[in-house]
Amino acid sequence: MLVKEMSYNDERIFNLLKYFKDGADKDNDFCYFHNLPAVDTNSLEEIAEAFEHNHTFCKRVRTKAKHIVLSFHKDSTPYLDDATLYALTAEFLRLRAPNAIGYVQKHVEKEHHHLHVCLSGNNAYSDTSIRLDKAEYIKRMKELEIFQMTHFKELNTSLVYQHQKEKKVAISPKETHKQAVLKLLTELSDKARYTDEFLELIAEHSELECYAYRNKINGVFYKGKKYRFKKYIPERYSALEQLQKWHELSKGNQNSQELTH
Repeated sequence: MLVKEMSYNDERIFNLLKYFKDGADKDNDFCYFHNLPAVDTNSLEEIAEAFEHNHTFCKRVRTKAKHIVLSFHKDSTPYLDDATLYALTAEFLRLRAPNAIGYVQKHVEKEHHHLHVCLSGNNAYSDTSIRLDKAEYIKRMKELEIFQMTHFKELNTSLVYQHQKEKKVAISPKETHKQAVLKLLTELSDKARYTDEFLELIAEHSELECYAYRNKINGVFYKGKKYRFKKYIPERYSALEQLQKWHELSKGNQNSQELTH
């Protein structure tokens, strides 16, 4: 699965948690609580207050929370029952931030399953940041995929960090172009926090040009050929779309707050 993170420093954690809850499938609700203190888990207000209280222990850590999306390939959807999601969520949190507090909610959009994760920016009741350097982060995500491959072989289409290294060397010009555009799109999507930033990065790249279908940008032109985002970087693009929705919502909330002052 792909892991995409964005820092959250807005005033109220409650707004982020409400976004998680509002987007959940009411008939197939999956949520997970990580190191939360004794609160009513049915109350978003109490959960949010636990995050806010935890941040008061910070003297150096600016990031209040991390908004993380765990994204799966659409072909993995039939195998993502609650037991599988529970195991993968627990292992992700163990590797990413075992001592932080967290709240996880599942969203289902068309063929894709996503897990939205809110993680405290600091460990529970501590001034210690959950930040990892890039090398350590990639190392732990590879460990997560080893766990996934070992216990859930049927999720082989949702491998990202291990699978990239296993791709065969291209031998034809056509395959060379495919590998080149995959590399470019992967690098740019990993730099972006949400879709708008991704498209801005593409616009700055001399070899790439976006194309649209029915007024929606679906991919890029590269060397005269079209390459669809959802074919070449499906998990990454799906995660960016999820973070874009939150970005637009939070920006709208910010603007409405400014108008009331």
